[in-house]
Order: sequence, then C-alpha cells, then structure tokens
Amino acid sequence: MKKLIVILFSLFFVSSIYAHGVEWFGTSIIKDNKWTPLQISLWPVHLCDPASNVYGIAVSPGLVGGVKSVYGISCGIIFLQDENNGLTAGIFPAGTKNNGLSVGAVNTWKHNNGVCVGAANFIDDPPGGNMLQIGVFNYAKNGLQIGLLNYNPNALIPWMPIFNWSAQSSPEKTQKK
Repeated sequence: MKKLIVILFSLFFVSSIYAHGVEWFGTSIIKDNKWTPLQISLWPVHLCDPASNVYGIAVSPGLVGGVKSVYGISCGIIFLQDENNGLTAGIFPAGTKNNGLSVGAVNTWKHNNGVCVGAANFIDDPPGGNMLQIGVFNYAKNGLQIGLLNYNPNALIPWMPIFNWSAQSSPEKTQKK
C-alpha cells in the first residue's frame, strides 16, 4: 500500500511540475542559453536553463529532470521534455512530442511521431499522430499498437490483444468524442 501511495504521489507531483512548464522547473547554474551540448539535472538545480534545447546529452541522476527539446540522448528516472528528437530512456519519459525512440516503464506523450517501447504507453493525440507503440498495455487514438493489450477508441475493435491499428483521426471526429 505504501508503494502505491508513493507512486501515485510521484505521478501527481511530476504532472504538476510539467503542467507549469519548464520555466517553473527550477533554477540553473548557467542561465540564458538557447542551447547546450550537455544538460545535467538534479531537480531543482540544473546545469543549464531548462528552457534551452539540448544538442547532445541530457541526464538526470536524481528523481526528476527536464529540458525544452533534446536532439540526442536523454535519460533519467522521470524525464520531462517538450520534444524528443533522438533517444530518451527512463522509468517515466514524458512530454509533448516524441519524434524518436522513447524507452521506459511508462511512456506518456501528447504526440508520438516515433516509437514508444515500454510496459505501458499512453499517447494523447488529438488530432496528432501515433506512429508505433510496443508494450504490455498501449493507449492511443490512432496508429499502430503491438502489445498484450491495446486500446484505441477509433479502431474497428477498440480493445485488442497483440495488435491494433487505426488511421489518424480527423479533427472533426476527435471533437465529437
């Protein structure tokens, strides 16, 4: 029971941080940089401004890390970013747009133009895209899903084991639901 409470509190804490945007995400040692080749985050302290882009490596040896966009490799226990354009790995990678490979226990993205591999993948994509999810449980409103249990409300059969697919939903169809 204690583990469940800690997990739920952690997810609430992380979503609260992300809802306020990267500007609220803590303080940085090097300020006012538009990009950096290296970002090290030990929340609430970051090497560089969390609103900067990373063209290289972003790591978070602590609980939470985050940046604006990553063009390279990012990893951490909980790693939040607006955009992933490479590889992101962790227990809970999350953000706005995944254009690369996201590997984690739980992947949560608004749009997935890449590949999500994990135990659970959640894509909230109205009317964005979902290219591919591979996991035990997958949720998205379109795209290709491969896993033990897949849910896609726009598919011919919404709940499917092993495989599920639907084309990208139109904005009109998304607004009616």
